[in-house]
Amino acid sequence: FKRDRERWNEIMHEVAEDEKLRRFLIELANRSGTTDEIGMLILDLVRDGRLPAEDLAGILPTFPNKPSPSVVQGWIEAMVEDGSLKSIASALRMFYSLFVRRKMANQNAGLMLRLVTHDALFEKRCELMTHPMTSYYWKANATELIERHGEESLRLCDKILENVDSSLPTSSWMEEVLGNIASKYPNGVWDRATLRIGKPLDKHGYAVSNWMRGGAGMSASGFLELVDHKRIFDWIGKDPSYRAPHMARYAPPLLKRGSVAMVLLRRYGDNGDVSRNLLANFMTGFFVGSLVEHYRKSRATVLEYKKAEPDENTNRWLDSYLEALDAAIEKETVLSGRMPV
Repeated sequence: FKRDRERWNEIMHEVAEDEKLRRFLIELANRSGTTDEIGMLILDLVRDGRLPAEDLAGILPTFPNKPSPSVVQGWIEAMVEDGSLKSIASALRMFYSLFVRRKMANQNAGLMLRLVTHDALFEKRCELMTHPMTSYYWKANATELIERHGEESLRLCDKILENVDSSLPTSSWMEEVLGNIASKYPNGVWDRATLRIGKPLDKHGYAVSNWMRGGAGMSASGFLELVDHKRIFDWIGKDPSYRAPHMARYAPPLLKRGSVAMVLLRRYGDNGDVSRNLLANFMTGFFVGSLVEHYRKSRATVLEYKKAEPDENTNRWLDSYLEALDAAIEKETVLSGRMPV
């Protein structure tokens, strides 16, 4: 390859035509170098079925004298079309190594989308995504799609929302990417998410609703507070008897003026289901430290908020919240063996 490129080219073509030697072609290219001509030759052999697409997995990230981006994209497309777990894992690695980490030009948004939304990655028992490096490549490639081709990422959002439930082996990775998309396109994600939380609420709808409350990739104060509130309450208004109590159960539990939860109270606080669901929502959560101290801090926050709250529905609910906190403080104090202060 270094001394006589013409003779090297002849040998590579001879190897390609030899049925017994052909299987070594990619290995020879890995170790000596390659050109666009031989890169296309390898691709043609794969497309003709004379080399398995899985053999492209043997192409190393450190491939010497890499061919042009169009050839590399052809290899990745062939692996995506093959669809085997080995091919998809290799396609993720190759795309990351050459187009993300090394920033090769001519990224193809359609190819990126097809790769990160491939069905093989979203199978409920997909062993592929349990491998830490494959998950890392998927997340890095998905993040690149979001940053470079933002609107296309809403189609990735659709794929993730279709699969957001606990059965996914790497749901936290996918929720983190979904949170990234949601922070950039909250209204678009809202429109897609609401398609999946209709009645009756199934296991999948529950998972999407719970994510909207505050999933792994989006803090509880994030997603719904970024969505245009008119959009949210227009959606609720089309079926308030079901949607208002549903939103009360899954709105981020924020005692903050203008938050979805507080606006919901003002508009629908006279609905008993809304009040009960919102109370259960606010009494549910995770924290570190003393449970009694947590409830006491919450109680102090409620009292401070109540001082300047003119709305009757909200004040009536705040009183119920205080009663629930007082009962919880008393219960936890007894359970912990301490006397009330």
